[in-house]
Amino acid sequence: MTDQDTTQEQQASPPQEEKKPAPLPHLRDDLSLHPGPREKDGSPSWTLHDHARNRFFRIGWAEFEMLCRWHLEKADDVIEHVNNETTLHIDEDHVTQLTQFLVFNALVRAQGKESVERFKKLKKSAEKSHFQWLLHNYLFFKIPLFKPDRFLERTLPHVQIFYSQRFFIFLAALGFVGIFLIARQWDKFTQTFLYFFNVEGILYYGIALIMAKIVHELGHAYTTKRFGLRVPTMGVAFLVMWPVLYTDTTEAWKLPSRYQRVMIGAAGMAAELMLALVATFLWSFTPPGPFNSALFLLATVTWIMTIFVNTNPCMRFDGYYLLSDFLDVQNLQERSFALGKWRLRKTLFGFDDPVPEAFPRKLHIILTVYAYATWIYRFLLFISIALLVYHFFFKLLGIFLMVVEVLWFIILPIWREIKFWWTRRGDMTLNKNTKIFLGCLAGVFLVLIVPWKSSITAPAVLRYEQFQRVFPAVPAQVKKIHVKNGDYVQQGDTLFHMISPEIENEIKKKKLEINSLRWQLSRQASDEDTLEQRSVIAEELATALSELMGFEKQRQKLHITAPISGMVTDLDGQLRIDQWYSDSMPLALVLNENKLIVEAYISEKDLLRLKQNEGGYFKSENMIFSDLSVKINKVSETNTIALDTPYLASVYGGDIAVNEDKKDEQLVPTQSIYRILLEPEDLPEGNYGHIWRGEVVLAGEAESLFYKMWRVVASVFIRESGF
Repeated sequence: MTDQDTTQEQQASPPQEEKKPAPLPHLRDDLSLHPGPREKDGSPSWTLHDHARNRFFRIGWAEFEMLCRWHLEKADDVIEHVNNETTLHIDEDHVTQLTQFLVFNALVRAQGKESVERFKKLKKSAEKSHFQWLLHNYLFFKIPLFKPDRFLERTLPHVQIFYSQRFFIFLAALGFVGIFLIARQWDKFTQTFLYFFNVEGILYYGIALIMAKIVHELGHAYTTKRFGLRVPTMGVAFLVMWPVLYTDTTEAWKLPSRYQRVMIGAAGMAAELMLALVATFLWSFTPPGPFNSALFLLATVTWIMTIFVNTNPCMRFDGYYLLSDFLDVQNLQERSFALGKWRLRKTLFGFDDPVPEAFPRKLHIILTVYAYATWIYRFLLFISIALLVYHFFFKLLGIFLMVVEVLWFIILPIWREIKFWWTRRGDMTLNKNTKIFLGCLAGVFLVLIVPWKSSITAPAVLRYEQFQRVFPAVPAQVKKIHVKNGDYVQQGDTLFHMISPEIENEIKKKKLEINSLRWQLSRQASDEDTLEQRSVIAEELATALSELMGFEKQRQKLHITAPISGMVTDLDGQLRIDQWYSDSMPLALVLNENKLIVEAYISEKDLLRLKQNEGGYFKSENMIFSDLSVKINKVSETNTIALDTPYLASVYGGDIAVNEDKKDEQLVPTQSIYRILLEPEDLPEGNYGHIWRGEVVLAGEAESLFYKMWRVVASVFIRESGF
């Protein structure tokens, strides 16, 4: 007898009682029996439906025969009739177990004071405190919105075409044509997502997402209805406060065919995939814009994410029920978890407990692996949820919920298992697996507490101490080139002569304006009645002279000279006479080859461990030369506000995470880092360019992983302690 997976969790059966179940309790009148699938041994099964709670229980042949004779009221009579009228052989234990199953799951009528008290105890044991209810339901709860059964019944004939073979062929052809058309304009297709970055695009995004999910749920609902079943509710569920639609298809457990149940479970994803094929076809025939982008979303992101989430068997979504039906194992998680715990206890400590259930060898292995995979997945999932609720709610509540999440869903189950091991310590037998487990545990413990990590790694560049790029002061035109790559120049030597026609025109205009103002001033020098006018002209003349001086300084800057002494390199290969250059386009690079330095950036936590009197080595990113020994020359006393070395910035492929401050045109590190200058002890041979990106490895104080993790956790609590 197994209770089918429903939206409600079933508790483990209570321990058997030795008391003989006579007279037999009366069954409730609202129960019904339905044929179930064949068991793995070929015997028939039936599904017992509790209509009041919409719960389903799978029972075997013996239980079915006993229930058919339950009206005899006495256990002896039931045993006698079953043994005489069938090939089965049952005894009092079978009847007792079935009675306890019926009583525990409230499938019998409450008669007499004793029965009423028993139901009260069952109800009280199932009740949870307000804290427990909130703890189990704030992450996931459902809100039924409407009862769709009548609507589905009326509209089912109109959607039968979607289940026909002709429609599948038509849809496949439509999808093939759509994919072919998209392949011919692939670049345009991949750029469609850009239209979402506005209010209208976000609106279309939401509409497309809601439409896809409605189609998904209708796929489940109509497929369930096609098999003659009832769909009691549809609504919205909140998963970590994120709304998702749901359809109650629990009546699928009435179906004896595993294939039909699989069809119901896969119908939602199939419907969404059909919608994606239609959207793929329509995309090529709609103009660029938000609607076209919504079709792009339906054709790509929506159904891919749906399949990725819903096919995950570790969570109770479509994939879980599909796997359960495929393996023909009801209550998949509960039964596999019991098998996984049994295998773990037997392997590690030699507990000689009987196997919870006997499965074929291949299925036994699959269920055990599934249990371990689900445990690992849940561990990572609950850690992620704990971090999510911490950031989702306000600080005080977020910290509380995160701690509760970790304690209740991660630490408490592990503690219960360890507590079970301790209570059974007398039954433990040391074996090879125990020794391996304890050895691995001790190894992990040593790795965590032994201070073994002493080196410090930091992103760095090896560069010439002096180098400077040459830019035009203003957008200008090249008139003369005085150098070429490899030339050595002294500071102040002429490199380029450029001209800006705009500046030349402004200079000519200002000179004419100045001459005109001087003439006007001289004409009125002897006129006593125009004293005020002469003052205005003199002020305009001074302004014009100042502006002329500014334009002449800009013209002088177009006579570009070497900012430092060194070698000219990185001269633009496309540089030509009369070519225009903007003020952001480099013309060349002048570098001084006399001295190389290593510039590194270290985090604040590693700065405290740094041994400044010891050196290290520099490893180039492209490995064009061997590790270069370096020694520390200078350590900055303050953290770096803006990163001056773009080669190390994350936006340019470096390892230092930065945010771009477009207003001030700066690269701002996201964490506190400190600049370190190091001096190479042996210069690399050859000419490889002017800058090398890599990392430095420096000596530091030894630190254990446990202390490092504790420091991170403590820093977070200290940082977040200010409310």
